[in-house]
Parts: sequence; structure tokens; C-alpha cells
Amino acid sequence: MRCTAANTGDFAVNNSTLSFVQYNGTFGLIKSINNAAQPLNTPILLANFMTFDLNNNITIDLTFIPLGNDPISTTCAGLQHCTPQNNALITPANPGGLSAFNLDQNATGTAAVFGVFGIAHDHTDGSSANIAGTITSQFTGDNPQQALVRALAGSSQTYSSNLTLTVVPEPSALVLGGIGLIGLSIFKFRKRV
Repeated sequence: MRCTAANTGDFAVNNSTLSFVQYNGTFGLIKSINNAAQPLNTPILLANFMTFDLNNNITIDLTFIPLGNDPISTTCAGLQHCTPQNNALITPANPGGLSAFNLDQNATGTAAVFGVFGIAHDHTDGSSANIAGTITSQFTGDNPQQALVRALAGSSQTYSSNLTLTVVPEPSALVLGGIGLIGLSIFKFRKRV
């Protein structure tokens, strides 16, 4: 049994490529995100958003969570694609109260997908790379309206993440980018929606 820090959850590295291949089959910690501390659609810094148990060589900071871009609805009733709207999410950077999630119906139910941006740091050589990706949760058998109801009720879900790395335009970053860090393919972790 592993003990985790407050407001964190475990993730398992299911599949990764190139320089991240060393993490296949290993675990790490991912910090919880909340709208008060990490507001949507505005620059943020959640340092060490993801850390790997294998070593302390690579950490990932979260720097931005964009708004969803599907049709807007408070209930998602009758829609196959929906970005939920909630007055509790209203901020100056998000005056419409949009969620970060796109709820997209597919063959097995509904995928709840949101985008993330951040910075990966390689502490062995001091290089860094910008990352962009998505975090996805599948609500099997649910349409978008049902998935929204389950999410608002705090249903526990398994998430997967697909992060693509891009090179920071600085000479020190060319080492990290140059060795082909093009993807952390899939992470799975258990957290509350």
C-alpha cells in the first residue's frame, strides 16, 4: 500500500515513448485540480503537477487549462457533444461559466475530455519542454446528460492522459526536445471528477 500526499492521486504509466520509455510500468503522483486554485482560461502554475516514483528526473508543471469548445448547455440534454455551463465557474477570464470539459458521445458512452498545457522539466540536465495534451475519462453507457449528472454527483472515474511535448525555443531545451520526447502516451489514475 502506498501513502499519498494530501490532494494527490496515483497514476500508472501504461505506455510511453522514447526518453519516457523508462517509466513504462511505473507509478507516480498527480495533484488535484480545483477551479479556486487553478482557475480556467487563465495562466496558472501548479508546480510538480505530475511526479514520477522511479526517480526525480522529470516533473511536469501545469500552466493553463482552456475552456471546452463544444456547444454550450447547462444540462447537455439531447446533445451528442456538449460543454457544460455552470454559474459557479464564472470568473473574469470565464464570464460564461464554461467548463473545461467537452462531453462527446461515442460508441461506448461519453468521453469527458479537457485540455492541459504545462512544462516538463528534466532535472538531470536542466532542460525543459512545453507540453500540451488532453485528459480523458470514459463514462461507459452514458449519454452526455447522464455523464454530466454522474460527474456532478462526484462519481469516481478512471482517467487517461495523452500528452504531446513540444520544444521550448531556448538552447537549453533542445537537449530534451532533441532526444525525441514526443509523447507520454497514456496515464491512468483514479480520482474524483
